[in-house]
Amino acid sequence: MTTNPAPDNQEERDRLQFERDRVTFAREQLEFAKVKKDGFWNKNFATFVTAAVSITAVLVSASQVKYISEQDLTVKNKDTKIKEQEQKIQAAKFVIENRSVITTGTKDEKQLLRDVMEKTFSDDVNTPVFELLAKTAKNAETLIVFNTTPPQPTTTQVAVQNRRIFLQFNDPEDATRVDKIGEALASKSYAVQSKERVVQRTSGDVRFFYESDRTDASKIKEIVQRALVDQGVQRQIALLPLLGRYKNVPQGVFEVWLPSLSAH
Repeated sequence: MTTNPAPDNQEERDRLQFERDRVTFAREQLEFAKVKKDGFWNKNFATFVTAAVSITAVLVSASQVKYISEQDLTVKNKDTKIKEQEQKIQAAKFVIENRSVITTGTKDEKQLLRDVMEKTFSDDVNTPVFELLAKTAKNAETLIVFNTTPPQPTTTQVAVQNRRIFLQFNDPEDATRVDKIGEALASKSYAVQSKERVVQRTSGDVRFFYESDRTDASKIKEIVQRALVDQGVQRQIALLPLLGRYKNVPQGVFEVWLPSLSAH
């Protein structure tokens, strides 16, 4: 008696072949992310990946193509993912190369940097970059430029733990004093973001951007004034309202500007 061989399971073979292709492509993506040397991109590698994917498209069977379509991983999508990955790497490189503008540039220079990125890279690439720059901003100016969440000011005060304070000071010898001011503010539950030495001159002030923040600005001024006195520094701090000057700054953001304290 002759036993007929089991029929081929073409669908299962197609599925396994697709999985192999998917793993290969994932490996290629990982390698692509690593391919950068001395600031230059290996363009030949991108061309090779694109060609490899195209060849795979020619070789797959009709049922494989159907399977790929069902998984929303078509060759077109693969190529798009490669281009998206390349764009993310280029955006990161652009930010690193221009980090001095982000950290010490003027507001106009920072705005120009953002404008260039918006014209060069997609929103999907820019949005997380801008969010990170806003989150790690060392001053309100940087936060204003890169903030991606439109402010929705109200007459209600922001919760104290969400009130962000940036410390700006002129004299590098005052760094320790500024740290103590930050500690005094933090002890009252204010969220002190960072301290930054700046060259722009000031006579000493607390800056705020919304009328609803005036009461808090006054409290911050008192805390700063008291912290200076505790350190033997006699310096009057003023309130400086910047109402309506910056449309992109969130409510509850304050800046403390300090002149040289060493001579007082």
